[in-house]
Amino acid sequence: MDELLKAREDLLQSDGENKTIVINLIDRLLDLEKQVAELKQRLDKLS
Repeated sequence: MDELLKAREDLLQSDGENKTIVINLIDRLLDLEKQVAELKQRLDKLS
């Protein structure tokens, strides 16, 4: 997750033409990582 955050910060400071698309993809990946962590916690509680 730290690598994604660093990549996102680097992109914010660049002038790439696909910057917005990539930033949105990184944000989505970060959200998915949070969801996976929450699901793992819920699964642990069930077992």
